[in-house]
Amino acid sequence: MYIKVPLKNVFSVEKIVSIFELDLDKNFKFRGETHDFRELRYVIEGSVIHNYGGELRRMEMGDICFHEAGEFHDLYCDGVNSAKIAIISFECNSSPMNFFKNKIISVPENLRSQIAKMLTLSKDCFCDSPVFGALEINPNAPFGAEQLLRGELEEFFIRLIQAEDPISRKVF
Repeated sequence: MYIKVPLKNVFSVEKIVSIFELDLDKNFKFRGETHDFRELRYVIEGSVIHNYGGELRRMEMGDICFHEAGEFHDLYCDGVNSAKIAIISFECNSSPMNFFKNKIISVPENLRSQIAKMLTLSKDCFCDSPVFGALEINPNAPFGAEQLLRGELEEFFIRLIQAEDPISRKVF
């Protein structure tokens, strides 16, 4: 007798809104915005300062934060340090996303390459990913490229929670 065991899916990224890297001059200032989707910010090099829940906070190389849908956020450099950042905007209503709320997390070394992999995969999925504007699906994308990108993003979220809270068995 065979038993079919359903597999639990803890994260489900439904849509990608944007995915790109930005090189920021030391005097860069973005006055801020809100939107109806989540946003991940990762500092590849340098440092940035941003308004996070009404509090100014510094992020250094290797740090990541998440902004909720509808949450105001801005971003700037301090006039001394330039920065390179990755931004991924997406829709995901999975309850474990609450784990990331109001946190700046130092991404473990072994997960940093996963962010680079997502940025590379996005180049397969989309035609010239714009900083602002609609992503355009690449009609010549390799088979399954979009699913691989979604899978990498969902796996990254799981592994980041496991790294931050390794003994947790929380059910969100």
